[in-house]
Amino acid sequence: MMNPLGPAGKRIWVVALNDLESMEIRKLLDACGELVLASAQPWGATWAGLEPEVVGALRNRKASDPETEIIGIELAGPNEFRAKNIDHHRYAGDDRSSALSSLEQVAAWLGAKLNRWQYLVAVNDRGYIPGMLTAGATEEEVARIRALDRAAQGVSAQDEQDAEDDIRDRSEWRGDRVLVRCARRPTSAHSDRLFGKAREILLAGDGEWNYSGPRHRILAEMSFPEPHWSGGEPASGYFGIQNPGEESRGKLAAFFWS
Repeated sequence: MMNPLGPAGKRIWVVALNDLESMEIRKLLDACGELVLASAQPWGATWAGLEPEVVGALRNRKASDPETEIIGIELAGPNEFRAKNIDHHRYAGDDRSSALSSLEQVAAWLGAKLNRWQYLVAVNDRGYIPGMLTAGATEEEVARIRALDRAAQGVSAQDEQDAEDDIRDRSEWRGDRVLVRCARRPTSAHSDRLFGKAREILLAGDGEWNYSGPRHRILAEMSFPEPHWSGGEPASGYFGIQNPGEESRGKLAAFFWS
């Protein structure tokens, strides 16, 4: 039986397929003949959260060929495989910030040139809508990339409707800032609908709170006991925190309105 990870000596990439950029990374790696293991983890993917079959495949390969190079794409936390990380986010105690998106870094690693579509997907991931517009994207390209990105993230038709309902019924505005208390989970459907209407956004949802705006780096430098992450360009970055407790929620709200 053929080894599903191919011949010894080849490197292996581990990619969590949870947004449009990761999908394009997978396509690029496949086109270049690279070996890829995919994880189905959503945003906030970690090495510790890899599926048992992925971990088993990596352990087997390292046991049979210790020199195999393993590269993880946007997987937070430590790993047992001495793997390299390609990333551009900042996590608690682990700053992997980069001016380049992960797709751009992978292309550079492979010596590949991104086409216009791939480049705009990369810019979307690190610079969101302002970045795409600055890069010369048309309104149609921006709309298409944002719609495909939401779909790749698992944003459902119900999530899209929830975003409309939450913004209409559960929003608190103060000038150009808005706090939205989400009935369920916060998603990019909320942020996309608020783009151009609010300069700073705080989404308070079930299991996760998200901030979008120019002060994300300040939040990233603050102390929170819960898992949190941040990224993006200075004027339009983001910060997320998982299951914030009462103290962290109060701290976030106080900061947001300050």
